[in-house]
Amino acid sequence: MAAKDYRRGGIPYGFVAFPKDVLSDPRYFELQASSKVLLFDVAAQYTGKNNGRLCPSFEVMRHRGWNSKHTLRSAIEGLLECPFVIRTRMWRRPRTAEWLGLTFWKLNWHESMDGGFKDPRSWPYLNFVCLKPQVEVQKHDRSTSKSAAGGAGTASMERSSASVLVQKLTLATEVKARKSYCSETAPVLDVAISAAVSSVPRVSPVFKGGPSQLGSGVRKAAP
Repeated sequence: MAAKDYRRGGIPYGFVAFPKDVLSDPRYFELQASSKVLLFDVAAQYTGKNNGRLCPSFEVMRHRGWNSKHTLRSAIEGLLECPFVIRTRMWRRPRTAEWLGLTFWKLNWHESMDGGFKDPRSWPYLNFVCLKPQVEVQKHDRSTSKSAAGGAGTASMERSSASVLVQKLTLATEVKARKSYCSETAPVLDVAISAAVSSVPRVSPVFKGGPSQLGSGVRKAAP
């Protein structure tokens, strides 16, 4: 598309943009060389407001190096076999020029176009693009899968957090029960230990003799 106020941008010249879908289309590959040249010569007339009024007449094209009416007519017929080039007005005598339009730009309707284009909504805009809906579906599927994965990840994190919370509560309950059990059984154990200690007889043998009398002293205290 021709730049409208290109001097305001970073590109200091007018330009015409061609979609890669057109340049990669097998029907474009099958065009003869003259038809490919004519496609660019016709597109060079585009100003941003005249799609559908691009003129391929010999009077116009001879200024771009065309010098054979037969070659030009053959190139025009070859272009019209492609879906992205449409004739919007037939050539008629005495001075009605033929008009073409390119479907990768929106139609700039004019009242002198043929009857098939009296309604601008009938223009087959982007009719050559076949992969665009599939690409949009793939993007939608990817976004859906990402959201589903995000939801699954969130649910998994919530389940893991709940599991950790349950484990903490269980551990706290066990610790509290153990402390309670110890506090309840500690006095009972103290009483039992005291009773056991008090029931043991205390023997305090006194040995007046030397080491030689230790064995006899023990034998006497045994009964």
